[in-house]
Amino acid sequence: MTNAEPAGANGLGQIFDVLIVGGGLGGLALAVGLGHLPGLNWLLVEAADELRTATGTLIGVGANGLHALECLDPRIVENVKKYAQVGTRAEGHVRPADPAGEPEVNAMPLSQQLHTIRWGATQRVLAELVEPSRVRCGHKCRGYTVDEAAGHVAVHFKDKPDIKARLVIGADGVRSVIRSSMCPSDPGPRFLGYMNWNAVRHVPGSSSAAGSDVIKTIRDSKTDFSVMVYIINAGCDYQFWQVRMTSASPCFTNGGSGGGGVPGSKARVMQRLQQLGWQDIMQEVEATDESAIYERAMWDRLPLPAWSAAGGHVVLLGDAAHAMYSGPGQGARTAFEDAHQMFLAIKQHWPNPAAIAAQYEEARVHRASIIQNYAAGMANLAGLSSDINAFWQQLHPDTPDADGRTERFREFQLWLNSYPEKMHGLPGSKYTSPEALKAFVEHCAAATAQHSASQQHMPSSKISCA
Repeated sequence: MTNAEPAGANGLGQIFDVLIVGGGLGGLALAVGLGHLPGLNWLLVEAADELRTATGTLIGVGANGLHALECLDPRIVENVKKYAQVGTRAEGHVRPADPAGEPEVNAMPLSQQLHTIRWGATQRVLAELVEPSRVRCGHKCRGYTVDEAAGHVAVHFKDKPDIKARLVIGADGVRSVIRSSMCPSDPGPRFLGYMNWNAVRHVPGSSSAAGSDVIKTIRDSKTDFSVMVYIINAGCDYQFWQVRMTSASPCFTNGGSGGGGVPGSKARVMQRLQQLGWQDIMQEVEATDESAIYERAMWDRLPLPAWSAAGGHVVLLGDAAHAMYSGPGQGARTAFEDAHQMFLAIKQHWPNPAAIAAQYEEARVHRASIIQNYAAGMANLAGLSSDINAFWQQLHPDTPDADGRTERFREFQLWLNSYPEKMHGLPGSKYTSPEALKAFVEHCAAATAQHSASQQHMPSSKISCA
C-alpha cells in the first residue's frame, strides 16, 4: 500500500489508491472499513454540498446487515443499536371494503430481530467514524476516463478538477453516473409502478408503547395492492409512515419532480385516504408537517452480469449496482454486504484491482441478482411481476399460492440472514437451494427481456449532471 500525501490535502496531481464516489450508506460503510487499512490512500466524494441526513425514511437492519457492519467496525453496530427499535413480528392488515368492518390481520414472527432506524441516524453513525479529511462534498460526477497505460482512472466532476485513482468505486446511487459511463447501453432506472410518500415524525413515548415492535403493513384488499401503508417505529420515539400508490407512470404533484415538502403532496395523500375511509392513517398524515413529507417515484436497476470495468479499476457498489424494490427491505442490507466484501477484497489483494474485482464479483453479483429479482416480483411491473411469481408456483405446483408465499418469505429470510455463509443458496431448501435460485435467475433474465417493451426507464438526461 502506498504512502501518498494525506487525503485532506489539495490532492491536485496525486493519484489516490481508492476513490469512493457517493456518500450514502454503502459508500460510508466502506469508508469506515478502509479506515482500518494503514497506508491506503483513499478519498470519498459526495455530490451534495454536505452529507445528507434528511430523507424522511428508515431502514431495517437484519442479521446479514449487522454481520457485515460488525466486520467493518464493531462500533457501527453498537451505535446503530442505540438509535434503533427492535422489531420482532410483522403484521399484514387487509382492510375490508366497508370502512366500518374489521380488518383481517395476518401476524408472522420474524425469524430474527430486525433493527429499524432512521436513514439519517444511520448516516450520522457512519459519518462520525470517518475522518473528515477523507470526505469532499460538492463533487458532482460527470463520468470517467481510463488511462490503461498508467493504470489509473480520472473521474470528472462539474466545475471541479479531475481526481485520479487506481480503484474507483461507484457508490453513487440509483442514478449512478459511474454506471452510465461503464455501461452506456444500460437502459437506466426502471419505474416500478408506484408513487411513494413517506415521513418520520417525533412521537414521544412511541418507542416504549405497546406494539412498537410490530412492522405493520396495511392494504385495501387481498388482491388489490393499489394502496399500501407501512407504519413502523424508527427508534428513539420516532414514527415512520409510508403511503404507496400504484401509478401507470411517474406522476409527481403539480408536475414537479418530487422531493421533500412538495406543496400539495400532503393534500394528495389525504384525499386518497379519505376515499378509502382510512381515518386512523389520515390522523398520522395530518399530524405530519408537509415539509417533512417526501414524495418519490420508485425505481430499480436491471441486474448486471458484471459490476466492474477497465480491468477492475472501476467497480460498482450499492444501489449503483443493484437498486431494488424496497418490499423485501434488503436495499441497505445488501449495500452493507457489498461494503464488507469489497473491504475484504481490497485487504487481501491490494494493489491488484483485477483480483479485487474478481473476488468481489464472485461474492456479490449472483447473490444480489437473486435479491433484485425476488424484489421485482413484489413490485408493480406490468406482466413481469406476475411472470416472476409464476415461476415459484410452477416450481412447486402442489403448494397453494398463499402457503407458498409465506413459506418462500421465511426461506428467503433464513437464507439472507445466513450471510456470509451459503452465499449462493441453502442446500436442501425448497425455494432457496442453489439449484432453485440459479433457475430463478435464469427465468427472470428471460422474463425481463420478454417484457422489456412494457417497462419504463428514466431518460439519460435525468442521470447525467453535466
